Amino acid sequence: AVKTAAAIAPFVSKLTYRCVVRDELASGVAFQPFDVDAAVMFVDISGYSRMAAALAPQGAHALAEVVNAYFSLILDTVAQHGGDIMKFAGDAVMIAWTLKTAARSAERACRCALALQASCGRHDVVVGSGDKLTLRMHIGITFGLLKTSVLRPRQAATPVMPRAFYNVGGPTLHEIGAVLDAAKPGEVCVSKRVASLCDDASPFVFSARTADDGSDILLMESRAM
Repeated sequence: AVKTAAAIAPFVSKLTYRCVVRDELASGVAFQPFDVDAAVMFVDISGYSRMAAALAPQGAHALAEVVNAYFSLILDTVAQHGGDIMKFAGDAVMIAWTLKTAARSAERACRCALALQASCGRHDVVVGSGDKLTLRMHIGITFGLLKTSVLRPRQAATPVMPRAFYNVGGPTLHEIGAVLDAAKPGEVCVSKRVASLCDDASPFVFSARTADDGSDILLMESRAM
C-alpha cells in the first residue's frame, strides 16, 4: 500500500495526494476528503479562439504545440513560486497555495501572478500566413476554504474511463469566476480577502473595480509599475 501511494505522488497535485490514505482491509489505497484554507489562482489565456482559427489549416497538432509551449512558460514560473497545479480547464489552469499562514499563501500567489504577467504576459506566435498573433493572460486570485476529494466509480463505463476522478470545490471557487472575469488581458484581480491579507509592506497596490455581478473586486499592480 505504501508503494502504491508513493507511485501516485508524481502524477497528482499535492492536495490530491493528501486525499490518499492506506486501506488496511484492502491492502491498497483509499481516498478521503481533505479540506484546507488556500489561496487559489486561475490563469486564463486570452486569444485562444483566434489562434485556433488561424492554425486550423495546419492541423490540431499546430495549436497543441503553441498552447503547450505557452503553458510550459507559465508552469515554470508557477513552480518557482511554489504553486500547486490543481487542474487544467481548457485554456485555463488552477493553482493553489496552502502555506503555514493565510498571509503567506496570499502573498505568494500575488507575487506569482505579477511575475507571470511580467515574464510571459504576452506570447507572440507567427502563423502560416506570416501574421503575428498574441496570446495573453488574465488572472484572478481568491482565498478561502477549498474542499478536495477523489471519487472512484464502482465500474468504468468504458475501458479508457479513468479509475478515479479528482474533485475540488468550496466557497473560494464560488468567488473566483467573478474575480477572473473582472481582469482584462494583462491584468490581475483579487478578492477583498486576498488584499486584506497583504500587509502595507507588500509590493502590491490595489484599486477598486466592480465585477459584473456587483461584487467588489480589486485590481492588483506592482508598486514598481
